[in-house]
Amino acid sequence: MADADKAPAVAAMSAPQVVRTGRQALADAPSFTFNLAVGVRGYRFPTVSVTADRSGHCTGTLAGESSGPVEVRRVGQRAWVKGSVDFWKEFDGARRADAPARLADRYVLVHRGFKPLDDLVARCDPKWIVAFLDENIGGEEQEKVGSTTMNGTDTLQVHSGTPGQGAELYVATTGTPYLVKLARPAGPRASTVSFSAFGEPVSVTEPAAAETVDLVDLGAAAT
Repeated sequence: MADADKAPAVAAMSAPQVVRTGRQALADAPSFTFNLAVGVRGYRFPTVSVTADRSGHCTGTLAGESSGPVEVRRVGQRAWVKGSVDFWKEFDGARRADAPARLADRYVLVHRGFKPLDDLVARCDPKWIVAFLDENIGGEEQEKVGSTTMNGTDTLQVHSGTPGQGAELYVATTGTPYLVKLARPAGPRASTVSFSAFGEPVSVTEPAAAETVDLVDLGAAAT
């Protein structure tokens, strides 16, 4: 049976049904890639690009406002962060004067309970972006706008929120009805997040031992 035959008739749904269906399809996806851009000043990592699956495999890049990109890699219950000297200088866990230079461009093993890095690694998880969506989908007023093509996918656009405010959501109308984009063009939550590569394999390996360092061994982490 073709994907188009399996997909529910998104165009026939009410606007709230379209939003719920797209959100749930995304939450249930075995894997996907997301690209997030936050248009609010003061957000520590305004650009996030992540590929992740529901089995704990993830690779991503987070771009800070001043410290350059940070790589996050996750394999099951183990995770690593790789950043520049500038990142580690800003990071309040680097308590030794020589720590930034020794940590820079190495994969730093993240220990659970070390909150600053836990918060960063959390972004390399499908659950994090779904929670972000739930906070940003918009208000109770939802209205279908019309059909459009988004990132090469036929979608139905829904406006969520009051006129002139809120979010624009785009849900696929062929194949699985994934939410493929959410955009909040203005306001205190201005942001755009797009999704792709649904269900594709995510191949991530642990970094080589020679490329890794443990904050605890270095003495740079609070214990």
